[in-house]
Amino acid sequence: SVRKLYVETLVKRGDITLDEAEQALTDFHDKLQTVLDRTREQAPDDVTAARPPRPIGVLPHIPTGADRDVLDVGCGNGYYARRLLGAGAAAVVGVDPTLLFSCQSAAFDRYAPDPQWLLLPLPFEALPEAQPFDVVMSMGVLYHRRDPLAHLSALAAQLAPGGQLVLETLVIPGDAQQVLVPPDRYARMRNVWFLPSVSALQRWLDRLGFQSHCASLKATTPEEQRTTPWMPFESLREALAPEDESLTVEGLPAPHRALLVAKKRARRK
Repeated sequence: SVRKLYVETLVKRGDITLDEAEQALTDFHDKLQTVLDRTREQAPDDVTAARPPRPIGVLPHIPTGADRDVLDVGCGNGYYARRLLGAGAAAVVGVDPTLLFSCQSAAFDRYAPDPQWLLLPLPFEALPEAQPFDVVMSMGVLYHRRDPLAHLSALAAQLAPGGQLVLETLVIPGDAQQVLVPPDRYARMRNVWFLPSVSALQRWLDRLGFQSHCASLKATTPEEQRTTPWMPFESLREALAPEDESLTVEGLPAPHRALLVAKKRARRK
């Protein structure tokens, strides 16, 4: 499986010992069992969820196939990874340090295991610069990074020659000189640092050796990002100005999401 091959590679390279790998696996399963037991105890008797809106995803823009290995950075519980495997990807490795997402993925694996899917409960920065992946995805991550150019460079370091970057992030209207740095919160989120325009983001990618195009640009709506029985917290509607939904409650431009597809240019000799 992908998980076994990755661990074997880390052990052979000397990054971890075999004992450390076995201990990490034991610790993870112990924590997973604890979380699953608590989840069962707190589960509601009946939950009725509204039908979600028709998804507009990234799959049409990504060439998948038997020879395509994919890295999903900030993969959450692996939803898109499984969609990619269903579309024909050879293998998908996900990276996300949130233990809850690892537990959700492991619970799903219990009933529908897939040896070509591996979730690493690690920060993206912990990965070695191996350049093994044909497709690298970073969705909803860039605006949480204090150094967005460093993040883009690290994504490039994971791409095989001729590889493709799929980047989804929040953007603002404007030309290539427009980048919003929120003074404090943005749409009630504390950890938002840089919101470029699409043109500015493409300039960043160009400076890093990518040729890119914007495959999708649309406003994020309260119908798409909303409170549900499974996510009972305040959502986007509470983050928009009640008198003008084109602005956040902080008076900043409301969230727009852009999907950019980029390919590394060949190096000049």
